[in-house]
Amino acid sequence: MPVNRHVPAMLSMVLVTLAALCAWGQSPATAPARSLTWQVKEESSISLLCDGKMVWQHVHDRSAGKPYLRLALLDGTELTRPWPIPKDYKPDDHVWHKALWWSWKFIDGVNVWEQNAKGTFATKARIERRDDGSAILAMDVVHGTDAGQPLVNETRTVTISAPDASGAYLVRWQGVFTPAGAKDVLFGKNWYGGFAMRCAGEMRGKDWQFFDPEGRKDDKINKQTARWVAMTGKTAAGLKASVAIFDHPSNPRHPSPWCVIKYMPYFNPALTGAEDYTLKAGSSLTLRYGVLAAPGMLDAAAVERHWKAFSEKDAEHAGPQ
Repeated sequence: MPVNRHVPAMLSMVLVTLAALCAWGQSPATAPARSLTWQVKEESSISLLCDGKMVWQHVHDRSAGKPYLRLALLDGTELTRPWPIPKDYKPDDHVWHKALWWSWKFIDGVNVWEQNAKGTFATKARIERRDDGSAILAMDVVHGTDAGQPLVNETRTVTISAPDASGAYLVRWQGVFTPAGAKDVLFGKNWYGGFAMRCAGEMRGKDWQFFDPEGRKDDKINKQTARWVAMTGKTAAGLKASVAIFDHPSNPRHPSPWCVIKYMPYFNPALTGAEDYTLKAGSSLTLRYGVLAAPGMLDAAAVERHWKAFSEKDAEHAGPQ
């Protein structure tokens, strides 16, 4: 049920605040009040706001090309590089890097990675949003060429949890891919591509570090396998934050090899990093990933607990009702 649709604005704000607090056994006297509201354009985007500042924004406007998700903390501090890239924002390289997004690199030899508005787009987006700040987004995604020829069809479901008392939230992403034609589809070998995140520009600094469950740091994770990779550090304002991408155990080639580029910073689980992947005609490929956005500098043990909770949850999750 959308926020403020059936109750007065003030009552809705109180209910949202109390729901978040009660979930953690806190009372309004021991935790700060917050107002969660929605900004929705049904055919193009949905944003969760906390006290008027963006917590996350999902854009599925066909004219924008590949759907993408911007992530932030409750105070509006962004963890992904915004897209479109604002004027004077640095670094402004690789303009096709769209916050958190999905893109193959090669489909049947066609390079679909650098495209922005043509070839790959979402259709039939359906949104279910709730008063506690959680949401489910379902859409069909076409992966094709600049000429408009579809190569692969996808049914996508994105489930985003309500922020907990600390402000942490989890994104569950699922894509089911099928060939658009009657022939096998070849996803070509490449280390970058897939479920990719371009982090905020300020996260390039020495105060930020990638790490994985094997104790590897930064670029030493690149082309290695891991069930998750996380990044943690402090913003220019001194705020501590963490973000992690989880590879689900049901995915083929789990634990995934990874592409990690510290200087950007950028990372993605690389399904096709070591070898091609062939999707047989008449079959489907289901991929599941999670993303944790959290305040504070989480250590490996804390990230592992979150990954375990993510991995043990029923793999299948339904779309909007």
